[in-house]
Amino acid sequence: MELSAVTHGVVVDITDSRVVVPELTGVPQPDLVLLNDDDSGYVITRFDPRSLDTVANSIGDLTDPIARAVCWVAALDMARQAELSIPAFAAMVSRGLETESTISVVQALQRATAQVIAELGDPQRVREVKEHRASAALRLLDAAEPDSDHQLAWAQSLGWTATSNEQLDRVAGLLDASVEVPGLIVDTELRWILLGRLASTGRVGDAEIDAELEQDATDAGQRRAATCRASLTDAAHKAGAWTAAH
Repeated sequence: MELSAVTHGVVVDITDSRVVVPELTGVPQPDLVLLNDDDSGYVITRFDPRSLDTVANSIGDLTDPIARAVCWVAALDMARQAELSIPAFAAMVSRGLETESTISVVQALQRATAQVIAELGDPQRVREVKEHRASAALRLLDAAEPDSDHQLAWAQSLGWTATSNEQLDRVAGLLDASVEVPGLIVDTELRWILLGRLASTGRVGDAEIDAELEQDATDAGQRRAATCRASLTDAAHKAGAWTAAH
């Protein structure tokens, strides 16, 4: 199914907290009512229940990339304002990114979703949400076009969210090259992402971080190594990270 960006449009000047739009009187309610669909104005968008259901389940079917971006921004803001649950938003992202063609949107949403889950997610459900996202990332990684930006994006997503033993085994395999994905180049940035996930789940320690740092002894490498050490699960490393930060 494809959703046209506009089946009926009206330009309205907002002059009060409530504005009547006579041009829409008698027009059947569509599956999606989208304010500011062309991103021409500064508008905080919210969805009626029917429109929210359409966006949550079919955002990838919107053919206009600008309209899709407007929907993504609105949904993200709703999640941040506790108007859309974190699991519901994460599920929407997992579904929608499967067909999202704009790589900058894919990358931005992955970062934003990870931040929202970490800062606002119910601690009792964070593992479940991450595992669901990692499962989608793993599937999309295997299906992605070799040597494409999307392939790299899914690998990064897996590195940020891997939770189950199977997912973490795949991350470890990508890092030590025992597992290969045709066309995927595991570059320095991706290696640090993968190593960071393994550190945060207790799969590696200082020795592995030191070995990676030897291969990337840059300022950026030093910062990445410090981040990995702060991710280690024992109290001593947490205390060391706290001291370094202050």
